[in-house]
Parts: sequence; structure tokens; C-alpha cells
Amino acid sequence: MPARTRTALAVLVLAGCATAPLRNIDLAWTSTSGPLAARRDLSGWMTQRVRVGALADARQNPTEIGRRVDRGEVLAVTTRTDVAEWCTQQLRWALGRQGFALEAEKPTILVSGEVTRLEVVEEGMYHGHAALKLKVSAPDGRVLWEGTATGKSTRFGRTYSAENYVDAAGGALESAVGELLDDEGFAAAPGK
Repeated sequence: MPARTRTALAVLVLAGCATAPLRNIDLAWTSTSGPLAARRDLSGWMTQRVRVGALADARQNPTEIGRRVDRGEVLAVTTRTDVAEWCTQQLRWALGRQGFALEAEKPTILVSGEVTRLEVVEEGMYHGHAALKLKVSAPDGRVLWEGTATGKSTRFGRTYSAENYVDAAGGALESAVGELLDDEGFAAAPGK
């Protein structure tokens, strides 16, 4: 086989390896930041015992977390992680870092909801998007606040990298929690 043919074949093989599907990757929390800088007064929350219930996954495809778009080619990125459970754990972690007293027994405030969006689109850069539709209620069922918290992140990194997809998804979720904490109605919910 001529050297040119071998070289062309090697390039094709390597190109095929570079775009192997990212399937069943694990989501892991990568935040190293401290408490989020909320611009709202959250002192009403600090006297409450808060239970964050398990979020539901309302996305159309519960295993898909992203896609790479390159010259018309779209490659999906999927996870084996339960996305709703992962988002629930990260929401609990973030609220706990803010000083919220997270209680399973005899809560005075209940937070529930669903994940309506968690995806990363790689198109030159990694663009993460997250949306949580949440409800804050009293133990007697009274709704104190309802709303949607959305977040975005943008990352640069090696193309089609599982680590970069996870980092961008985590950044978008962290941004959504930051938006939640900045929501005037959410901040005032315990006083209703």
C-alpha cells in the first residue's frame, strides 16, 4: 500500500476515534465555589427548617445531557446518572452552603419541582443551560412561591470531552441556583 494511502487511512481512523459517542458518562459535582453571592435578603429563610423534595425530570430524553454540533454533524452526549437526583443533591448542597437549615423532620418550608432543562451544546465552546421549575409551599399545602430558575454557563476546552460537558452542566445548574436566590419572590416566600 502506498505511503499516501496509509497516511490518509490513519487520518480517517483517528478522526473516527475523535468523534466516538460520549455515552453513559457520569455526572459529578465540580463546583469549588463557596456560598453564592445572593443580592436579596434571605434572612427569612434562616429561621426555617427546609425540606427539598426529590425533583422530577421533565425533560423529553432523561439520559441526554448534551450534543456536539460540528459542520452539520450532531453527536449526542448521554449519562447513566439520574439527572433529577443529581440536580436535587446539588440544589440541597447549594442551599446548605447558603446557611439554609435542611431538615427532613418537621419542616416549616417545602421546596419541590422539576428539572425542565439540563443540556450542554458544544459549538466551538461549551454552552450549558439549566432550568428548574420550583414551588415553595407551607406544610399545610399553601403555595408561597412558584417560579423557574434558569442558568447558563460557557466554557472553553478540549472538544468532545466528558469532563467539559459535566463542568458546563454543573456551571449552568449553579447559575440557576444563583438566579433562584436572587428572585425577590423566592426571598420573600417564608414571610407569606
